[in-house]
Amino acid sequence: MPIIDKKFLIGLKKGDEVFVVVPDPIVRRVIYAPFGFTPPCTPAIGRVISKGRKWLSVAVGKGEIIRFDLTTGNEVNDFAYQATIWENEDSWKAHVERAKAWEELRQYMQDHREPPDVVSLSDIKSVSLALGFDKGES
Repeated sequence: MPIIDKKFLIGLKKGDEVFVVVPDPIVRRVIYAPFGFTPPCTPAIGRVISKGRKWLSVAVGKGEIIRFDLTTGNEVNDFAYQATIWENEDSWKAHVERAKAWEELRQYMQDHREPPDVVSLSDIKSVSLALGFDKGES
């Protein structure tokens, strides 16, 4: 789930330029996709054309208008993959890099039943606490 600054979304007004990431038109209408599948995406610059209490309409590309939820920054639709709105390309790239690093860590953990020899119990507890898995009880 993308981390999008709520203040950014609420502060947008008509005419503002935003960065929009739109999944491939064919893939985005897929009903089912395997876990971990990331569709090919097309980044684009959009312009806010209207704003309501709950939604934001953005014109992207050649006249396509996409409606976004103001609380999540995700496109409002029933597709498997929604477009997302970002402050700029750097914030999107940071999200992609973070998601990739998390996926690599998750895959490593899945592939190894035992912790590496260099990882101590206190290291494991520190990571668990940082991730919110352990509330500090021992």
